[in-house]
Amino acid sequence: HFLFCGFGSRPKSVKKILGSATLHCNRFFHPKMACAFRCLQASVFYRTSTAMKEKSEAVCRSGDTFFGKYLTEQEDGSQWLSNESNELFLPLVHPETKEKMFVEVRYRCTFDGAVQARNSPEASDISSDSERYVRMGEIISALPVPEQPGWLIEAESKLYYPMNHQETGDVIFKEKTEMDASTRTFAAEATIGCIGSQIVFTVLVFSKWGTDGWPFVVSALGGLIICVALVNSRRRKD
Repeated sequence: HFLFCGFGSRPKSVKKILGSATLHCNRFFHPKMACAFRCLQASVFYRTSTAMKEKSEAVCRSGDTFFGKYLTEQEDGSQWLSNESNELFLPLVHPETKEKMFVEVRYRCTFDGAVQARNSPEASDISSDSERYVRMGEIISALPVPEQPGWLIEAESKLYYPMNHQETGDVIFKEKTEMDASTRTFAAEATIGCIGSQIVFTVLVFSKWGTDGWPFVVSALGGLIICVALVNSRRRKD
């Protein structure tokens, strides 16, 4: 159903909403559009240009957030971000370890309906643009509003969305976390190890007891399923 989070009227045309839903979701991650970012490193010096040697005195510290843009990959293969507030630059990945130093801050809509954007962090200040809404499952790049707890400000449009339903208090947006490279590697290696162990165990059991070893194989398979589920638990979606 298309309920504007209990704060506005139903859309005039359901067909219009259905037709614009895909476009709405795609526009958030256009490479030339603004996104929200969070710093993962203890500290990263800003640069005055997309050159590592051009250090600024400004520093982005762990947990700092900002709105900015992904820049086109440079000739030397380096990847950069620009901060729209200070107009300075940050390297996206560590020059030596090649690990990401910044992560995009994104929120998934969990509300079973459509949430209309606001011009300000006020429930009644609904945007006049009927296409400014987010439906269940869609993702926006946004940051919490420090001075207005319970509100998000979207990176590109700078419009606001409530994080909780005004009447029920139910969660409307949940942050979508990104698993780091080390966790992905561990999960993949652990999964391969579990499967490999199961294969070896199965071969040994059958070579010793033949088909009488089926109970042992089935028991071990159950253990494998649990093992894989545990090591990959952090890979599940929010």
